[in-house]
Amino acid sequence: MNVSHTQSTSKKSSMLSGHNTEILRRIGYGAKGILYGVLGMLAVTSAFGAGSQNLGFKDAIQWVTEQPFGAVILGILILGLVSYSLYRLGTAIFDLENNGSDKKAIAKRIGYLCSGLAYAALAVFASSQLFAGQSSSGGTTKNQLVGMLLDNTAGMIFLGVVAGGLILAGLNQLYRGWTGKYRDRFAMSELPSGTSRFVKWSARLGLTSRAIIFGLMGYLLVLAVLQSNPNQAGGTEKALSWLSGTTASSWLFALVAAGLVAYAIYAAAIAYCGKFRTA
Repeated sequence: MNVSHTQSTSKKSSMLSGHNTEILRRIGYGAKGILYGVLGMLAVTSAFGAGSQNLGFKDAIQWVTEQPFGAVILGILILGLVSYSLYRLGTAIFDLENNGSDKKAIAKRIGYLCSGLAYAALAVFASSQLFAGQSSSGGTTKNQLVGMLLDNTAGMIFLGVVAGGLILAGLNQLYRGWTGKYRDRFAMSELPSGTSRFVKWSARLGLTSRAIIFGLMGYLLVLAVLQSNPNQAGGTEKALSWLSGTTASSWLFALVAAGLVAYAIYAAAIAYCGKFRTA
């Protein structure tokens, strides 16, 4: 039985590592680059008063569907979103990046699990746009879920934990960007000096932008709990809406918008020349 279990685990591991996993990673990060690039472009135009669009990943996907050859681009994006979701879920469950099993590694793998599920949901939404042209009611569904959790103490505690996790995730993005931890996605010594500097600044600006968004999502969720108002909570769209609607933070919104474009470049760089730890 032990030998059989070991062989089964070995086969499963070999299917999810090596060349197959490398393909998932690169296609997945390429899709992230497209998605963040579109969202960043929409945010930049909004920051300079040239657009009034809603600003979220689903809005970015809907924008793609409205463009010439949008169905083709959306099909490619769906493939990438599915690939990234599988990669993150595999990393969470099978430890494809060899993070280990200590407390820090488990927290990281839980984050990968959440990321994988989130991108799976985006892939489902994109598929609905491609095949049925359905509109989104995701914001309402999220608010309804938050409202249900706010109705009891255990739910409020859970939301508080999620808010804390989002804020910590934001701090981790800052840490990765400004301490050079982003380098673990690259063999920096093999990159030309110009490319290395390009990666450095796209990582710093992009990860800082994500840090602000994650932090705001956590802050807004805390407000939802304290005020018992589910409408305060939300994802990327809510955070960007909050930034764009606050006069005092208009400069910060422009910075975050530019940072989203920078993160798109960073993700594309990972797809093109990134290196990964493997189990």
